[in-house]
This record gives sequence, C-alpha cells and structure tokens, in this order.
Amino acid sequence: MSINVNTASVLELMQISGVGEKVATLIVELRSSYGYVTKEVLHLALRGKMTPEVLAMLDFSEPKPKPRNLMDLTACLCMKI
Repeated sequence: MSINVNTASVLELMQISGVGEKVATLIVELRSSYGYVTKEVLHLALRGKMTPEVLAMLDFSEPKPKPRNLMDLTACLCMKI
C-alpha cells in the first residue's frame, strides 16, 4: 500500500501503521503551508522519528495541477491581450 502524502487526508494517512493522528495532521498542515511535502521536509519536521518502513509506504510525488475549465482559460487569455 502506498499513500500520497500530498493528496491524502488525515484519515487516509492514519491507515498506515505507525502514523497516528498527530503525524497525519502535521503532514496535512505542512502541505497547506508549503504546497507539497518532500521526504526531506517530513524528515526535518519529524526530527527523523519516522521509520524506513513507514517512509516506504508513502508516496511523495507532487500533486498534478487541477485541470482548469475553459472559462478560466479564456479569462486568462483575454487578460493578456
């Protein structure tokens, strides 16, 4: 099982053995503050307390940008003209 730290909710993160509510909440807060979480950022935030087994179950890939609708794209293009 691999859970993406950059898209998962607190409850989803808590499904991993070794990740409790406190750590899951910290991950979501880091993501809110910095946009996405890397393995290095998480390691520093937790002061190295996360085991290699838990880290192996986490996916640190960046979230894909949300697709914009055509109206947003049209508005952006019109503003540049």
